Amino acid sequence: MQFGKEFLIGACHIDVSRCIITCGQNSHALQPKFMELLCYLAERYPEPVSRDELIAHIWQGNAYVGKKALTNAIWHLRSAFKQCDAQHEYIETLRKTGYRLCISPQAQEPKQAQTKPLKRSFALIFLGIMALSAIIFFWWPQPAAKIAQASSTKITDELGRELFPSVSPDGQWLLYSWRRLGQPTNLYKQSLLAPEQSAQAITQSPYRESRGVFSADMHSLFYYRKGKDIGCQVVQHSLLNNKVQILDQCLSKGSADVAISKDGHTLAYIGLSADGTTNIAYLRDLRTGSKRPLSCIHEPCQFRDEALALSPDASQVVVSRNYDSGHEELVLINATSGEQQQLTSGFLDVRGVAWHPLLSRLTFSVIEQGRRQGYHLHLPSGQLQALDLPGFSYPHYGPDGALYYHRWRIPKSIVRLSLDADVASTPFPLLLGEHSVRYPAYSEQAKKIVFVSNESGFDELWSADVDGSNRRQLTHLQMTAEDPSWSHDGRYIAFNAFSEHSNHLYIYDMHSGRAQQLEVSLNYFGRPTWSLDNHHLYVSDQKQLYSIDLNTLSVQALTQDGGAYAMAMDEQTLIYAKPQGKRLYLLNLSDGTSAPLTEEVLLSGAYGWHYHNEKVYFFKVNRADYRISRYDMATNKVTDVIRVQERGFSRNLGMSFVPHKNWLLYSAYKDPQIDIMVYR
Repeated sequence: MQFGKEFLIGACHIDVSRCIITCGQNSHALQPKFMELLCYLAERYPEPVSRDELIAHIWQGNAYVGKKALTNAIWHLRSAFKQCDAQHEYIETLRKTGYRLCISPQAQEPKQAQTKPLKRSFALIFLGIMALSAIIFFWWPQPAAKIAQASSTKITDELGRELFPSVSPDGQWLLYSWRRLGQPTNLYKQSLLAPEQSAQAITQSPYRESRGVFSADMHSLFYYRKGKDIGCQVVQHSLLNNKVQILDQCLSKGSADVAISKDGHTLAYIGLSADGTTNIAYLRDLRTGSKRPLSCIHEPCQFRDEALALSPDASQVVVSRNYDSGHEELVLINATSGEQQQLTSGFLDVRGVAWHPLLSRLTFSVIEQGRRQGYHLHLPSGQLQALDLPGFSYPHYGPDGALYYHRWRIPKSIVRLSLDADVASTPFPLLLGEHSVRYPAYSEQAKKIVFVSNESGFDELWSADVDGSNRRQLTHLQMTAEDPSWSHDGRYIAFNAFSEHSNHLYIYDMHSGRAQQLEVSLNYFGRPTWSLDNHHLYVSDQKQLYSIDLNTLSVQALTQDGGAYAMAMDEQTLIYAKPQGKRLYLLNLSDGTSAPLTEEVLLSGAYGWHYHNEKVYFFKVNRADYRISRYDMATNKVTDVIRVQERGFSRNLGMSFVPHKNWLLYSAYKDPQIDIMVYR
């Protein structure tokens, strides 16, 4: 049977010329070779077709290329049919034989052209309309095309979290970091040509290993690893003898990244700055072992480099740079001259960047209003295009231009934990939905919870009763609100909000319903809290603690040795954490002296704690062991309140206490699921 440009297989319409499969409302685009293979299987139906015959016909007998390409093509055809019609099997594998089509193909009759001739006048009118339509189409401004609609395929589907995808230079292997519950985080590789095979462990160590890339000859891996006894290291791992060579150090608390040039001669990575205070970008010549910094060469760093990507010829490097203002932007660096150009503006949190192997295009991920959003950036023009790929994170391009990423689907909710029972109860959802809610704060005087939600499309302040009812949106700033904190009389809420270019401190008045920005001479505002008399705010600029007089708006430095977040214990004493520290300290406001609170409390983050009535509640994390604990100042003892599943809470999104209920409120993750996807 000979098929034309269109035919049917079951409920699916095959458009050969456009390389599209359509089943009902679902469509999937194919590469030309994949469509050619499908057509050949249709021509031979119902006969089985051997692998050798398919390689001879589709790949002209090139067995070296054809063996891998055939397995890859069959997998993509099955994936396409599964996305369009998951109820039926379309291609069958015949053991030791080959493949055959499972469903009979049917010829599609071409639509008959209208045979009734048009009158000359109507024909002229018709032609005129068509000409005018063509002019409008080509010259009228067109809306930006929507990218990547229902065109992604899941590559991994394991328990746990598969993160940071990277593809080998020959396109055969997917490398990723697998975080399994209760087990070390190691690197794995998955065959892209035989995806039905199980993933293979490459590393089996007690360290947390991720962000790996293959060398050009595929004899080595480059990645970073973290551990209590080693800090953070950039390493080269030989796949020939399994030996690991330490190339450089990196900051344990920061994000690191690696990228390699196409020729395999240059490694770009994030490493520790010369003064040991931050992470910056480096280039390393893998032939000589020499390295040179790309940031903070002539002056101290006022930022932290996090993610990076190399241009295919290694002449340029793009880094995501986290500034003291709280914004994170992409910066393009000339690898030879060091000349730098900021490419983006207004982003707060970049989650990975990739350079297309063939095009002058960057692809990156950001967090906007509590959601992960992907963008293409066309380098010559600077034009941005948004991707319609939910959860898009840490992109990586394969050698053929296929876009791999991990899909982060972890919405946040607010839960309550009852502390009355002898045995702690299961955390109970208090505020949850399809949107993301976080940063809970409770006021005993107002009898209200205030929190941040992106339900409106922006991160705004909302309030609710203590049982989660009577939800109400408070602010309409259309910015990114964070860190709400009640005044002790229950009338005001202090909070931060990020605009496109800066970070602001606001106070919301519950009586008037208005939010007022405070004009204060700080470049950045951390999480604010109130003095007991409500006359001052305590806030950090990410370096030191300050007191803001709300009558005069004057600013006074409180610490000289660091401070990230503080709460008032009494009129003269603050309890606070340092930006990178795990300990709590007491600050005497009368003389400015400070001292460690105790050695018993080991914080998981500077914001992951709450003080109430001589007790400190805090998050405690030891690898996959996540606990909520309580420190009693009277007895100097720590008691574990509850152990939760890994990532059962967010360490830095706030904690609050409801005294009359004896509830602890905090931000939690709902059903974390992270898989690696590919978009072609």
